[in-house]
Amino acid sequence: MEYRDFALADAVRALLPILDSFDRALASEGTREDFRSGMELIDRQLHDALGKLGVTEIETQGRPFDPTVHEAIEMVDTEQVPDQHVLQELQRGYKLKGRLLRPAMVRVGRNSRQ
Repeated sequence: MEYRDFALADAVRALLPILDSFDRALASEGTREDFRSGMELIDRQLHDALGKLGVTEIETQGRPFDPTVHEAIEMVDTEQVPDQHVLQELQRGYKLKGRLLRPAMVRVGRNSRQ
């Protein structure tokens, strides 16, 4: 096996417990609240596993618009944020060990008073 295959195997191994949690949650006959708490657990597990692999989220909310990591979907006239700052995140962006995997899709505020 090549180094790349070993790295892929480690990544998949890190994701298997999350798959197990999904299977248990979907097979459970608990309440809606039990299902929600199961989904929240899975969300935490997935973020933890991706974090161990070097995946980080791109900061967006209230940050200055940065075209190297943000993809502006819409400009909105507003006074809620300073001019050219992220007003709303529409889709989370990620980096892998500092390299862009996917830009964050955002709405950007345009504030003419500044």
